[in-house]
Amino acid sequence: MVRDPLNSLPKYVASTTLTEPLAWRNSTLLQGDVSQAVAALKQEDGGALHVIGSAELVQTLVPRT
Repeated sequence: MVRDPLNSLPKYVASTTLTEPLAWRNSTLLQGDVSQAVAALKQEDGGALHVIGSAELVQTLVPRT
């Protein structure tokens, strides 16, 4: 039984200061352009993507018209 479901889920980290390997289990550092990396993730099979803790990242990902 998993005591902490968040630890068992894949996590994608957008950072300009961190390097791999990341300490948090099941974490992957997004490389290159974050918008392109997230767009590629959205094309894969899997559940919804959630942003935790970064209003600046959300603004980067929201399409501008």
